[in-house]
Amino acid sequence: MHIAVVGTGIVGACTAAWLQRDGHQITFVDPLEPGEACSFGNAGSLSPSACLPVGMPNMWKKVPSWLLDPLGPLTIRASYLPRVLPWLVRMLQHSTPQEVTRIATALQTLLRPIFDCYGPLLERADATALVRRSGCLYVYSSREAANQWKWGMALRQSLGVNLVNVERDELEALEPDLKGRFRFGILAPDNGSTLDPSQLVKALVAQSVRDGARHDHRSVTGFERQGRRVTGLRMDQGEPLAVDGVVVAAGAWSGQL
Repeated sequence: MHIAVVGTGIVGACTAAWLQRDGHQITFVDPLEPGEACSFGNAGSLSPSACLPVGMPNMWKKVPSWLLDPLGPLTIRASYLPRVLPWLVRMLQHSTPQEVTRIATALQTLLRPIFDCYGPLLERADATALVRRSGCLYVYSSREAANQWKWGMALRQSLGVNLVNVERDELEALEPDLKGRFRFGILAPDNGSTLDPSQLVKALVAQSVRDGARHDHRSVTGFERQGRRVTGLRMDQGEPLAVDGVVVAAGAWSGQL
């Protein structure tokens, strides 16, 4: 099958690579070069431990003080509040212990095999040096401060996430720059990261191109269909692109499609 992958970020790059391994012909569609936009500016975290959603139990109690604090973690323009309010209500509805457990279980199912899934693609693209499995530290001013997150950490552990308590002396030995600033930590040793998110994406896309993919630098404006099946992509210029299937991996721009 000829499959168009809309977007040359990390999601599009990995999806295309796995589709090629299954024998499909790939055309990337993106006016930008691979590894730009959000795939350029991010932390490059590869974290099996990151299975907790943003909305957590009892968060609703903190929202009013956050909104009143100009330096708080949540800021909403007054004019935007009516538009975002339904979304905020839904998020809070999904922040109960039962919902958080359901969401975290699903996320951990996706995150657990992350390095096994990246491994074959990195080897094929000769990019294994771009990924390291060096662990992740959650740091706190004290053990008491860490206890505020005890429920979430216990949920992580119940789902199979490996977490290790790190006392002050060991924490300072692991990360000397933290000395005097933090007194307790929790180590997630199975986490990792990429040294350069953009270069990782570029390497994966370059390998896909070597394996027969091509890159169409036009922008997608819509789809051509036969019944419920997508048969082509309408473009901002030139003729439509005939396809047998499409993957929309355009990040924040996906909503427009």
